[in-house]
Amino acid sequence: MDLEKRALAADLLHEFCWRADSGAGTGIAELFTDDATVATPHFRLAGREQIDAWFSERAKPGERTVRHLLSNLRFDEREDGTMEVTAYSMVTILLPTGEAARVAVGTSTDELVFEGGRALFARRQLDIAFEGRLPVDGGAA
Repeated sequence: MDLEKRALAADLLHEFCWRADSGAGTGIAELFTDDATVATPHFRLAGREQIDAWFSERAKPGERTVRHLLSNLRFDEREDGTMEVTAYSMVTILLPTGEAARVAVGTSTDELVFEGGRALFARRQLDIAFEGRLPVDGGAA
């Protein structure tokens, strides 16, 4: 296993989470290849343009507080130089209404390519094991 590629892959996943959680959705698309896809049970995106539009819309201030957590990353380097990364993931979304936070727990599977000394998403897929609501005190922070 190429440890440099593994580090680049982990950095990419963490950067995606950071940007999504910090309201930097307008910069998320640059983490993907031009023809990348994102698939979840709730939405599907194809191409960097759709990815940019979807995440930029969710980056508006005051719309929501989101936190992505990843654990148990598993790296599978392929013969063609790409890599599949599988991780357990949990996403919580708190809306400014103060209602119970939405929570989804599942497995993310990412296909990565390496270009110019960095990793990029070619495909992201989220399979949800379970989802529900989490009562919270107060509202969005």
